[in-house]
Amino acid sequence: MKAYSRSSTPLYSMNSSKTDLSDVGLCSLNVHETNYNIFLCHLITRDYDRAIEKVNEIIGQAPGKYQRHFFLIRGLIYEAQGKADKASKDYQKYEKAEGKNYETFMIEGRDLVFEPFPVKQRLCAKFESIKVQLNS
Repeated sequence: MKAYSRSSTPLYSMNSSKTDLSDVGLCSLNVHETNYNIFLCHLITRDYDRAIEKVNEIIGQAPGKYQRHFFLIRGLIYEAQGKADKASKDYQKYEKAEGKNYETFMIEGRDLVFEPFPVKQRLCAKFESIKVQLNS
């Protein structure tokens, strides 16, 4: 199983947690998307401790409408670290927020493609998804 994501926000920020122009189709350079890109770097290099720190920051600061997928991501990282209790709690949160995606990924074992931040009609929609496989 693999979880996919797409993002193209540059690795710098306008330091705004309130700038969110994605709902009107514009690329916003906000701290949440920047933190997400930093998180991806940690995840791809298998630095799971720093990835957890960054995903915790995203969950704590991003608007609620964007938080749901990060519970699945954090759960997968916890599972890869052998922290089954913590993973289970995050999976429950994800199932409550995204029942259909939870079923697709966790029960049916199919790949899941998600966009934690909207990309429709944005430049980042032109980039390929980032494919991440976590190893336990």
